[in-house]
Amino acid sequence: MNTPGFYDGKTVLLTGASTGIGKALAIKLMHTKCKLVLVARRRELISEFVTSQPKRENLIISGCDVSDKEAVSQLLEEVTQKMGQPDIVILNAGVSLGENMKFG
Repeated sequence: MNTPGFYDGKTVLLTGASTGIGKALAIKLMHTKCKLVLVARRRELISEFVTSQPKRENLIISGCDVSDKEAVSQLLEEVTQKMGQPDIVILNAGVSLGENMKFG
């Protein structure tokens, strides 16, 4: 994120953008000249911090649940129509399998 101009004009899609590392990345990306797509099930959490950032164009905020294949397809169609195909996709969302995993 330190290379000046790297994100200029690129479409960046970030999942898991509402909290934690995803939120921190989203805030950093808000200060670049990219076309930005922020995705999280809890859309309202994204909207809360976006309002405290400088106003920007080329921003989509989505409440898409990435475990829902149909919803993801619809999101990608919307993004492609409005901003073109994503250049950078950061898959930061966690998806629970609904079971305990044991390793070893």
